[in-house]
Amino acid sequence: MVLAIQSVKSEYEKFILIGHVSVLLHQHDLAEEFFLKSTRPELALEMRCDLNDWPSALKLAEKLAPRKVPFIAYKVGLQFESEGKFAEARKYFEAAQLEDSNNVPKIKDHNKQCFAGIARTSARLGDVSRALTIAKKLDDKPLTIEVATVCESMKQYLEAAQLFESVGMIERAAGIYIQIKYLKLAIPLIDKVNSPKLLRELGKAKEAEKQYKDAERAYERAHDWENVIRLNIQHLGGIEKAKNLLRTKCPTASCAQMLAEYCEKVGNRDEAVEFMLMAGKREEAFIIAQSHDRMDAYRDSIIKYDDKNMDEHSRMAQYYEGKNQWGKAAYHYDRCENPTKALKLYIQAGESFIPDAIDMVVRVRNEALVNKLVDYLTGEVDGIPKDAIYTLQLYEKLNEVMKAVKIAIAISAQEQEAGNYKSSHQTLFEIFKNLRNKRLAIPYELSQKLMIVHSYILAKRMMKLGDHLLAARLLSRVSTFASMFPKHAVAILTSTVLECSRVGAKASAYQWSLVLMKPENREQIADKYKKKMEDTARRPVKTADPEENKSPCPYCKSLVKELETQCETCKNFIPFCVASGKHMVLKDWTCCPSCLLPAIGEEFRRILAADPTCPMCDGKVDPSKIISVLLFSKNRSLTLKTSLVCLTCSRWRKWTRLKKLKCLAKTPLITNLLTHITQPKHTSLLCKGCLLYTSDAADELLCVDLGGRRIIKKKKK
Repeated sequence: MVLAIQSVKSEYEKFILIGHVSVLLHQHDLAEEFFLKSTRPELALEMRCDLNDWPSALKLAEKLAPRKVPFIAYKVGLQFESEGKFAEARKYFEAAQLEDSNNVPKIKDHNKQCFAGIARTSARLGDVSRALTIAKKLDDKPLTIEVATVCESMKQYLEAAQLFESVGMIERAAGIYIQIKYLKLAIPLIDKVNSPKLLRELGKAKEAEKQYKDAERAYERAHDWENVIRLNIQHLGGIEKAKNLLRTKCPTASCAQMLAEYCEKVGNRDEAVEFMLMAGKREEAFIIAQSHDRMDAYRDSIIKYDDKNMDEHSRMAQYYEGKNQWGKAAYHYDRCENPTKALKLYIQAGESFIPDAIDMVVRVRNEALVNKLVDYLTGEVDGIPKDAIYTLQLYEKLNEVMKAVKIAIAISAQEQEAGNYKSSHQTLFEIFKNLRNKRLAIPYELSQKLMIVHSYILAKRMMKLGDHLLAARLLSRVSTFASMFPKHAVAILTSTVLECSRVGAKASAYQWSLVLMKPENREQIADKYKKKMEDTARRPVKTADPEENKSPCPYCKSLVKELETQCETCKNFIPFCVASGKHMVLKDWTCCPSCLLPAIGEEFRRILAADPTCPMCDGKVDPSKIISVLLFSKNRSLTLKTSLVCLTCSRWRKWTRLKKLKCLAKTPLITNLLTHITQPKHTSLLCKGCLLYTSDAADELLCVDLGGRRIIKKKKK
């Protein structure tokens, strides 16, 4: 009130002041009377507009402000429309229209609002056609929505749905079509509708009309998989689709029950058992499996859906035991934590279940069970020794390294006796690789046997390459251990004599020809070579063989013959090159990217040019991917105990600090090249992640000094 009084304090005219006071006292008719008597009668019009008393304002405007009549008439129309007086409202909307010859924006907007009012009131009065005509003419989305809403409230559903569809309100339009059962108009809108409720309603309506395909489509859009499964079982015949949906999208008990009943009806008892279990009907499923001999299906379903249920495993174990299916019974006794009974049945089941028995014994780690299985594998149980590869697998998985190595060597010896040198090589290499991957020491006997067998394989490859000198020397190495190749010992000695003669190594040829002339060998010499061997053995040779090249030992730099793998100076065993059989040298140290074993770079690239496979692991090797991994001292001389730089991480470090460098991230290829280094004091060549090899003396970790030399303790008398 204070503000109102302040707003008129500058007024001096009596009638205006009385009018304002009357307004403050809510005596509006009196105020209008005094405003009209004053010199400013338009104040009465303003008061009525402020009071939203549009009919009174319209009467005053006709006298005081004719230009405002259309605008106030529109307001009167809105007021009557809100009061439900639609006929009067439409009249005022019609009267409120203005002529617009100059396209004035304000007049244009006013006329548009008037047309909207006419359309709304026409729809309310039942003149829907006029409302639709105006809505389409104006092409105004808000107006169309207004008209559609009015039509819907007036139960003019078809017209409302069409209007909603025209402005892109698809879901609302589809809902109205479904409500009034105009399904033909709703079906084209399915792909644009996302409301699950609407889609389900549409699906039910189409199903009621027996249009099952359209119903299925609507249910799928609504992700109502239960109804999709039901339709496929009952009406569409899509049983496979129903099964797939049950397993992947809708594993509910009700759907599983429907499918189980169907499968039982058509005689598909395997899947009937599965779906019974999914429906939670365990007893019914077991009865079906037991009575129709379908326990395998029951077993598969239990393993898939409830593998930790020991009661189920116990029940199945007893069933299979009663059917004399020992292997399956053993599996389920194992699952219900009865390993003793399981192993007994595995043994009873025969050799085909030995891998399962091994896995169980390794998992349980029971010494009595291990011994019992070993007795079975070695033939002490039934007098029939089993394949030694099983014993090897057992000891490998138990991490009993030395026993595994002995078995592997024994298996390799058996293969060599049978003449299967590739298989023998593979056995030795696999155990070698397993030990290396587990970072365990590699026994000398294993590495030596692998080197001999590998030398025999390399010799053949060198002969094909035409490098007869290296082939002769490799064959001489192999012939020293000819007893390892009993089936082809004479053939190997013969090849050795021939290759040595070819390259001028007459002394070696004479030596090995004498071995061939022994009675146990002489009769086995091939007829075409017998005379040649006899002639060679009859002529003693006084001249020495061509001198073998020497290269420096990686440990002490003493010169060692290329094919010697033990340094006489430092007593270290030097790793051999997988590409040539020579001992390794630091200046050209590379490795196979596949098996990570060392190789002399020049030799490796030479043999890969003819055959792009690694001689050791038979893996394909791209020569461009061979990486050199060697160390130089700071002054570029090869040494072990000065400042060194690793080419993989490019850092200078004292050799005592090499173990602290972390090159693993930058050299994934070389991560595990040397695995039997387990103590920092044996790290003498490369960084921890770049380490390649060490002395064989490291196999006895407590008996070596810093250089890898073996410490020989004298026995006290």
